[in-house]
Amino acid sequence: MEKKVLSLTIGSVLFISFGSIFIRLSSAPALTIAFYRMFFSVLLLLPLMKKRDIQELKNINKRALSLCIFSGFFLALHFATWITSLSYTTVASSTVLVSMHPIIILIIKWLYYKKKIHFKIAIGVFVTFIGSAVISYTGFGIFDSRELLGNGLAFAGAIAVSFYILIGEKVRKEISVNSYTFIVYLMSSFFLLIFVTVGKRPLVGFPLKQWVLFLALAVFCNLLGHSVFNWALGYLDSSLVSIIIISEPIFASIWAIFIFSEMPKVKEIVGGLLIISGIVYYIRTENQLKKEKRKKDEVVRCRS
Repeated sequence: MEKKVLSLTIGSVLFISFGSIFIRLSSAPALTIAFYRMFFSVLLLLPLMKKRDIQELKNINKRALSLCIFSGFFLALHFATWITSLSYTTVASSTVLVSMHPIIILIIKWLYYKKKIHFKIAIGVFVTFIGSAVISYTGFGIFDSRELLGNGLAFAGAIAVSFYILIGEKVRKEISVNSYTFIVYLMSSFFLLIFVTVGKRPLVGFPLKQWVLFLALAVFCNLLGHSVFNWALGYLDSSLVSIIIISEPIFASIWAIFIFSEMPKVKEIVGGLLIISGIVYYIRTENQLKKEKRKKDEVVRCRS
């Protein structure tokens, strides 16, 4: 079962990697794009809801519901910041920086759950943040405020999605993927509607092309992408799911080269390689440490 889950999760990354491309092709405001991406996803989920899902929603406990609402808020914040970042920085920088959530999740677990960070893992964290510094570097005496803002928004999106993943890992052990995804997407739409209203962004008056792009984001990136991640969180550790997602910047950058002729800058290539290398090193080291711990535990059990 785990191999099947891994295969489907990896395949879903391909769909998600088109997200930045669809957003770049759209001329609608970032918050409007984010709202319709989530709202259309909710509408598409409705026919997929089964009787047991509806019954589960009726009987959901207050704690699980509260966590789903928080998860929806962080998902809304993630899309609001990340989609906006694509108006200020390149696809390569934006997708790489927003993919730093595995490291952020590790730091959150260290700060909140007091999870110890092994020295070897700390090396991976250090390399990753060096990579983010390289990407954000604008040169001595040169201050590109737009690029810096875009990179900052992408990093903020990474922080928001980290909380979304952590909450999802917890709640998915209590409720089904359909119920969880429906509530989270619904609440995310609600919060994004508030953002759109406060930001005075338009919701109507777009040409057909824009509506097709909104729908494409909902179908390919949410239902065939993020929904698969929500399902996978019921079987896989959140750190592993995050690691799988980091291949998105690679595919997104390739699509950007062919569609927009947007060649990554040297600093984006170097920084991106550092970030991805740091994250891959982290997960491999963590898996190795887990295996060593299991072997030690087995030896202790055998001796006792």
